[in-house]
Amino acid sequence: MTSLNMMTKALLRVAAAVLLLVLPVAVQAGAGLERLDGFFKNNLAVLADFQQTLVDENNRELKQMHGTLILQRPGKFRWDYAVPHRQLIIADGKKFWLYDADLEQVTVRAMDATLGATPAVLLSGDLPLQESFVITELGVRGGEEWQGLEWVGLTPKADDAGFIRVWLGFDEKELRAMELTDNFGQTTLIRFSNVRREASVDATLFTFSPPPGVDVIGDGALDRGVTRNK
Repeated sequence: MTSLNMMTKALLRVAAAVLLLVLPVAVQAGAGLERLDGFFKNNLAVLADFQQTLVDENNRELKQMHGTLILQRPGKFRWDYAVPHRQLIIADGKKFWLYDADLEQVTVRAMDATLGATPAVLLSGDLPLQESFVITELGVRGGEEWQGLEWVGLTPKADDAGFIRVWLGFDEKELRAMELTDNFGQTTLIRFSNVRREASVDATLFTFSPPPGVDVIGDGALDRGVTRNK
């Protein structure tokens, strides 16, 4: 597998995890679970800055990225990486667009095809989150960096989810952290800052048209009659 394919798959796993945040959920009482429930019941758009760090099974840092996130239910988000490389992931409710500006390449897939191996495919329906995940109250984790966040664990019931767990950390108002551990033992740590809510955001932020001259790979290329040429 090439490093490009590995990076694309890694970014799509993160995108799939983000889609968990637009799925319905129903949970019972408990500090973390109450905050999870409150997050899902708030229908306002979520905007945030993020720092994303990839670490291996020995907790060695492999890569760090920074950017912004816009999340709008149902089923739309814009995951914009600014540092160190310009990359953009957009979910428009039907398709994923992954644009790498440095490589001049776009990967596009139907949402159900991209998430076929993950429970996030339930985005297209109305099934609650607990249909595909075991939801666990984890409580407050130690360490100054966590600042008393209440954590909830999501363990996929399916064997082919592509990741073994997702942890979500909440303060009293918002989601502040996400940890995604894949089947290879690597963990993606995401810290959210400057989190705010808005009644609506510009709908064009969730649309994407490949720039002229870029390679377009996947479903979009077939739909548009685009081949791999410049």
